[in-house]
Amino acid sequence: MPDSIDFVPDLSLVIGPEDDATFISSCLHRNRRGTAERSLIYVVVHRRFGLWTHVYRVVPDKIIPGKAMPAPGSNGRGEGLTVYLEKAIEGEAVDQARDWALGRFRE
Repeated sequence: MPDSIDFVPDLSLVIGPEDDATFISSCLHRNRRGTAERSLIYVVVHRRFGLWTHVYRVVPDKIIPGKAMPAPGSNGRGEGLTVYLEKAIEGEAVDQARDWALGRFRE
């Protein structure tokens, strides 16, 4: 999995002030249509309505192979993010979520 990412997404719609988000990795993930999507994997510990750990896969809406990922909404053409909740674990389980994500999302 690549160690670098081209931009840092705005995750403010999925994390609150009490939450912790940890970048895990980036990967190419094949969607249901078989198309490879450049994805960013995050583990988030939510604390507002109980303690939950979520694994999110974040996909920029438009990616052109060989080009840097665009910043969300940067040109007014509807570019943004799609966020997938891939796994939910009750409690604070960052290590367990990281291990699961690294096993699930390999390049």
